Amino acid sequence: KKKEKKMFLLFSSLLAFYHLPLYSTEKLKCEEISKHDALLIVDVQNCFMEKVLLPVDKSPEYPIPPQYLENTPQGTFLKGGSLGVSKSSQIIDIIHLWIHLFNSKSASIFLSADWHPENHCSFCRNGTKQSNPDGYLPQGGICGPLGKKSDVDLSDRCIDVNSIQDYNRGSLMQWPDHCVQGTFGARFHPFLRVPKNATVLKKGFLRQYDSYSTTASVLSPSWPEWDDNESAEVLAEQPAFSVLLAKKDIRRLFVVGLATDYCVRLSSLDAAAQRFGDVIMVHSASRAVSEEGCSSSITELVKSGVKVSKDSSVSPYEVLSEICSSPSSSSFFQQEEKRIYNIHYLQDCLYCHVLLTIGFLMILAIFVKTFFFTNSSGKKYQ
Repeated sequence: KKKEKKMFLLFSSLLAFYHLPLYSTEKLKCEEISKHDALLIVDVQNCFMEKVLLPVDKSPEYPIPPQYLENTPQGTFLKGGSLGVSKSSQIIDIIHLWIHLFNSKSASIFLSADWHPENHCSFCRNGTKQSNPDGYLPQGGICGPLGKKSDVDLSDRCIDVNSIQDYNRGSLMQWPDHCVQGTFGARFHPFLRVPKNATVLKKGFLRQYDSYSTTASVLSPSWPEWDDNESAEVLAEQPAFSVLLAKKDIRRLFVVGLATDYCVRLSSLDAAAQRFGDVIMVHSASRAVSEEGCSSSITELVKSGVKVSKDSSVSPYEVLSEICSSPSSSSFFQQEEKRIYNIHYLQDCLYCHVLLTIGFLMILAIFVKTFFFTNSSGKKYQ
């Protein structure tokens, strides 16, 4: 009886220890960046950047063609883009802080880029007709808001879901030529230090489809080399951003870039709608086309469950501290952290898992032999 009792206790103890990794006490701390976090840098491209004085103490990441430079008595300026966002140059150094933090933690970094063909439907000169007295700008420009009740011929407008909704609401906007494939305007800002291990995404590469949101973007297979000739046919075969997030098991997405009231807003809203985890829009590392648009966008983001940090929180640590100090801001994260590590603990300790499995099987064999093949006197059952 004593032998049986000891064997039963040993078996029970090992069984409990065997399942211990499934209930690991290891926790993912809210204020720390981990492999389950991702940084999304939205459309920091030359066409969206303001005119800025070239820094004397920094070198560009690639040669700047002379036609995009302007020499003045105050110094040499990099010309603004066709859709330059005011104060956009201010976010470059802030984004570098986030890049440095995520790289130091081996966390994922994504960068999105508009990649439009020359005849893209979002360009004002392509989406309207010359016969329109007020809606045709042959050199490009901003047209809108437009819609069903407009006198403008919009037969060549974009036919993606968001554009159709804007058209029906009478809020469709069309823009100057921007981020045309293979041009300087489509490249990332020359003073944005893009890590080689980052994942570059491209969007809006089909003529009749526009995409403010990064959820419609796909992997750029040429990176870490920038390919001016990357075709729509090649991109159409690449995995989408949502697939990449799922593959990396991302649970928090930090969104920065341009512009708060357009691509940053819709990228954040769509990411939140996918319910893969927390979405945080970093206010200090984003800039809007207009103050009114910024204010209304933040209101919409908050109502949709996106966490928006204060503009005064500049460093990543300030943002993390702010977001994590609010119970409502980190509730989902706190609920998910144990489940995440339940799944990944065994992967991180495969060697321990193998040893426990072998030990468990050995004790199980002894246990079965003791209880089912011998009686209390040591004789085998017939």
